[in-house]
Amino acid sequence: MSFHDSKAKELAELYNGHSIAARLKLPFLVPVFPRPEAQWELYAHQLNRATMLVPDGDMKRVDLRLIVMIRDAQNMLAQNDIAVKDKVLMNGFSASGCFALRFAIMHPDMVRAVAAGGFSSAPTLPTDKVDGTDVRYPVGISDIKEEFGIDFNPDEYKKVSQYIFMGDKDDNDATLYRDSYEQEDADLIHGIIGRDMAARWQKSQTVYRQLGIPAQLVTYKGTGHEVPGYVWNDLYKFFEVNSGDGIVEIEHHE
Repeated sequence: MSFHDSKAKELAELYNGHSIAARLKLPFLVPVFPRPEAQWELYAHQLNRATMLVPDGDMKRVDLRLIVMIRDAQNMLAQNDIAVKDKVLMNGFSASGCFALRFAIMHPDMVRAVAAGGFSSAPTLPTDKVDGTDVRYPVGISDIKEEFGIDFNPDEYKKVSQYIFMGDKDDNDATLYRDSYEQEDADLIHGIIGRDMAARWQKSQTVYRQLGIPAQLVTYKGTGHEVPGYVWNDLYKFFEVNSGDGIVEIEHHE
């Protein structure tokens, strides 16, 4: 854990004064989750299926542990006369982009707005079925009640403003790696959403729009698996105007 603690501190200090949170003048929480080498299938930073199914021990239900971290931080701030809202803004890219999107689906009462990108053109879809096929977590949410005891709340979920983006040159395909997706889930994604990442992203966007999800879906031209300065600026603009009710879309960089 000392490794993860030091990396989180490094991340917080690196972005001090330059991060979205600093520009918004908001507290910045960097959660610390381990990634055990001996248990390679537990990819907590992505909130993958294996991690959500850990039955006991320190790695059990890291999503609930994040809620405790948030509430603890809010309590410490309140004790120092710093008022913050109950809901948070979440930002993530690549594995942590998956985490942010999945956490918002399972705990929408905790999240006001979320921004996520670089998720291999395979965002977890907030639906039980795609084209008549059951989609289990993390492809969809058909089994989150049975497996995790979570009742999906579509009304609360649609209160979460979302900025979901991919670069059109991003070829980082996590569906090819078993620490991110079990073979069954990779096959499901390839079969009903798409094997090619560009086609997969188009299909995912179609599903979000059909479901009426309040999300601004953005494709950045000429951008790979990265978060350039112009993307950071767009994320800042999105969070700046989405602290109230309802989604407010921004004019984003091409």
